[in-house]
Amino acid sequence: MRKRLAILLLSLSCFATAAEYKATVDTVGFGPITVTITDAPCTVGLVLAQIPKEFHGAFQNGIVQGATLSRKMCWSAEVAVGELPAGHLFLIDELGDTGRLPIEAFLPEVKPEGI
Repeated sequence: MRKRLAILLLSLSCFATAAEYKATVDTVGFGPITVTITDAPCTVGLVLAQIPKEFHGAFQNGIVQGATLSRKMCWSAEVAVGELPAGHLFLIDELGDTGRLPIEAFLPEVKPEGI
């Protein structure tokens, strides 16, 4: 699975020098939300406080946004609470809410040059 994620992120990053990966998800409580992930190390203190220190290096930064929601979060393809199905990412936000999304749900956000 790590190889699959690495290949996906490498192939997506070839399209832009500054890339974010986004997935839009319909939720029951918040309606449609957008989950944005990056390959930058997790720096969200409230998330890191919930993760055992030995796993901090396995998490990267992200954000969850919706009409009534905006939370910082971190994600991992290696570490999860409970079982992590193959091809999925584990997400944890600053309030401790967790979830899983398939890797294929994320598309690159290409930022035009010069803007």
